Amino acid sequence: MSNKRALTSAYNMSLGFLPVIVTMLLCEFLSEAFATYIGAATCLLYMQRSAFRKVTGLPNYILFLSSTLLIGLAIIELIPGFNLPVHDLPLLLEVIVGISLLFFYLMHNRLVSYYLKKKKNCNRPRITQSVESAVVAARITLMLMMIHLILMFASIPFLYPWSEFVSWILFRIIPPCILILSILLNQVGIYYFNHVVSKQEYIPIVNTKGDVIGRTLVADVPTYKNLYINPVIRIAVLSQGMLYLSKRPADRVVEQGKTDIPLEGYLGFNEKVTEGANRLLQKHFPGLCLLPAFSLKHHYRSSETNRLIYLFVVEIDDDSLLDHAGFERGKLWTLHQIDQNIGQDFFSDLFEQEYDHLKEIIYIREIYKEPS
Repeated sequence: MSNKRALTSAYNMSLGFLPVIVTMLLCEFLSEAFATYIGAATCLLYMQRSAFRKVTGLPNYILFLSSTLLIGLAIIELIPGFNLPVHDLPLLLEVIVGISLLFFYLMHNRLVSYYLKKKKNCNRPRITQSVESAVVAARITLMLMMIHLILMFASIPFLYPWSEFVSWILFRIIPPCILILSILLNQVGIYYFNHVVSKQEYIPIVNTKGDVIGRTLVADVPTYKNLYINPVIRIAVLSQGMLYLSKRPADRVVEQGKTDIPLEGYLGFNEKVTEGANRLLQKHFPGLCLLPAFSLKHHYRSSETNRLIYLFVVEIDDDSLLDHAGFERGKLWTLHQIDQNIGQDFFSDLFEQEYDHLKEIIYIREIYKEPS
């Protein structure tokens, strides 16, 4: 019943660091100038392939920052007689990326507000989602960069002046590792999010006609009580002219402990009513081919709940099957026994509203039942 859409790697905005990582790694084999040119070209190719894909529609703001940085450095390198002032380009890139991310992190609320005010922009939800994802990536990266900064200052009393090997580790190896680790941590976060939401169950919010107008988590239903209408499937079990009833479990939203129809459950989001009825039957009677017959649709509202009820009826000839269905203190009731207890606060209020209809069904079935 879970219908929460899983996040894809398009939400991993740290992938926008890939051109910067390429540039940092190429510094080990090429000059800073050539590494910068290749990084800038990588940005242009990556932006064309990923940032504006119609499949996702998610602009990668971190990729925009990386592209601006690398293309700007490449243009500076093309100026005659001007070279980058430092040899350790990976550290310089880390510092500039960190400053850019900090500025983005501080200004992201204004960016979201800007897009929300653009009434003609139909992609506002996706744009705000991409900003939020970029903020998560920026927060993780800035934390890793802060650890790197603390490590550098902590090493001064023990290792300064730094040897060539220590400088190589601090200034050329750790910077790309930070960005790679940021990508991995964001991907782990996406995987964990998808794992969590896959366990959540969504049910529809409907109007009195049954038209779906929204959805909500099953866990949130008790919090809003009767504010919204949720569809509920109930299946009355008949056997030998009697009605099977049991105590409502303690985990039910309302009227726990009252005697009621035991087969009850929410209709899943994007689930058809007949599919929901069959799912409910298979849960309690696995492997049996039972055919539930739709009987009644009605709106039920109380101070604690608001439901659109789809009432089904199923007949079971072998009543011994009911002993293994897992219902609490369930048994078959004759109509005479039910009549004696109606109005005594023994049955659930919903069942008492449905009882006349069910009694009529039982009478008709008994009248037209073929003689054995």
